[in-house]
Amino acid sequence: MEYCDVLIAGGSVGGLTTARECSSNGPSTIVIEEDHEIGTPEHCGGMVSLGGLQKLGLIVDSNNFQNAVSKARISSKSTSFEIPAEKQSVIVVDRRGLDKQIAKQAQDAGAEIRTRCSFKTLSKNQSTYIVKTSDGEIECKYFVDAKGLGSLKDASNNGILASAQFEIYANWIDGKTVEILFDSDRYPGFFV
Repeated sequence: MEYCDVLIAGGSVGGLTTARECSSNGPSTIVIEEDHEIGTPEHCGGMVSLGGLQKLGLIVDSNNFQNAVSKARISSKSTSFEIPAEKQSVIVVDRRGLDKQIAKQAQDAGAEIRTRCSFKTLSKNQSTYIVKTSDGEIECKYFVDAKGLGSLKDASNNGILASAQFEIYANWIDGKTVEILFDSDRYPGFFV
C-alpha cells in the first residue's frame, strides 16, 4: 500500500494552500482531485479579499488579476444605495488561473497532485488513516478534507443554500461595481 505523510482530498484554494504549506515544511504530501484538471470546473466566483490572499501568502499573478471593486450597489423594490468599497481591497480574479497558480506553488514545494482521483472512504488504522480512492488505497499520517461543499452532498442539506452562478458579458456591465438586488416577489428568500 502506498504511504504519504499528508493526504489532502480537494484541489482548490484550501487544499492546495494546505499542500503548499505542508510540503514546504518537509512532509510528503499528496493532493487528490476528482476533476480532470485543477481549476475546472470553476466552483465559485473570483471576488476575493486582497488582504485575505496576502495572509495566505498569495500574490496574484497579473494575468489572473481582473479588476478591483470600487463600490457596491444594494437595491430593493423601494430603495437603492451605494457603499464605497476601495478601503476593503476587494478584487476580482480568474479563479481557474488562481487555482492553477497555487497548484504550481504546491508542486514547487514538493506536493504531488493527482487529478481524476476521487475520495471514496476513510478509516482509522491504529496511528494512521487508510484512504480509499478511485485509484486504490493510500495510508497517511494526516488526512485533510478540503472538498468544500462537495463533501456534504450525501449528508443532510441543513444550512446549505442552493445557488447558481452565471457569467454574463455585456458592454453595460461595470466590472468595478458589485450589485445586489433584493426582490421578494421575483426571488423569494433570496437575492441576485
